[in-house]
This record gives sequence, structure tokens and C-alpha cells, in this order.
Amino acid sequence: MPESQQVHGRAMELARMLTRPATRSWLQGGRHREFSVADMWLLLHLLETGPLAMSDLAHWQQVNRSTMSVQVFHLESRGLLVRTPDPGDHRVVVVHLTAEGRAAAREMADSMGRSFGAAMSRWTPAEITALEDLLSRLIGDLDAARARGGAPGEGSTPCLLYTSPSPRD
Repeated sequence: MPESQQVHGRAMELARMLTRPATRSWLQGGRHREFSVADMWLLLHLLETGPLAMSDLAHWQQVNRSTMSVQVFHLESRGLLVRTPDPGDHRVVVVHLTAEGRAAAREMADSMGRSFGAAMSRWTPAEITALEDLLSRLIGDLDAARARGGAPGEGSTPCLLYTSPSPRD
């Protein structure tokens, strides 16, 4: 099996693991089970960046503004986000974390840090740095490939969407 298919299989396994409700609950410290993966991404992104225009959030999540508006409304109705007009351009809607949203996002970020720290407690600093570097490179390369049209280029080896484990003898 080409190495890229092995990596793809592991990446899909990791994605499935991180999106399972039990894993999400553990990562979040068990207190925010009601947050979807998209909710978590949005709250944590706003904690990291500060307030952003709705169009910037839609671009970041690679969805249209109407999809982003539904997600923001969902979290706004729970008191975690608030929308305000941009003071410099009242046509632009800016999304902010509320105090409750900021507290929930900080708690999730702290819990995720502790969870990953526990999972990687036997890793050396060099191993952690190597993983971070390789993941950053893979994410950048995947994003660049998608931007070029998403299809494999000339001479590349296509990855299967899902590769079932080979039977063991």
C-alpha cells in the first residue's frame, strides 16, 4: 500500500476518533457535551482571534454566510455569542464571544490541553515538536491541493477514501 494511503487511513481514524461523542466529551472535560464539533471550532477560534466579521468566519469555515448565520444564531440563542454592527461599516456584522461564551471556550481549551497532555505524557519534547511540524505541513499541503482543485495532480498516487484494515495472518 502506498505510504500516502497509510497516512490517509490513519488521518481518517484520527478524525473519526476526535469526532466521537465520548472522545469529544473527554477532551472537553465532560462538561460541554452539547457542543457539536462545529460549535467547538467556532468558540475556540473566536477565543483565539477575538471578534470577527460574519463573512470572515464563513470564509474560515469554508461555508457560505447563510450557513454561518445559522450556526452563529444557534450559539447566540444560548447566550454564548453576540452579533453587533461594525462601527466603521454598519453593513458588516461582527461576532463576539459573550462572557459566558469566553468562559466555555477557555474551559474547553484548558481541558483539551490537559487531555492531550495526558495522552502524550510519555512522548519526548522532540516527538511532540515533530508531530506538530508534520501535522502543520500536512494541513498546509492538503489546503494547497484543495485550492488547486482538489484532484490529484499528474503523477500523484490517489488515496482511497477509506482503506479497510488488511487481514492479519
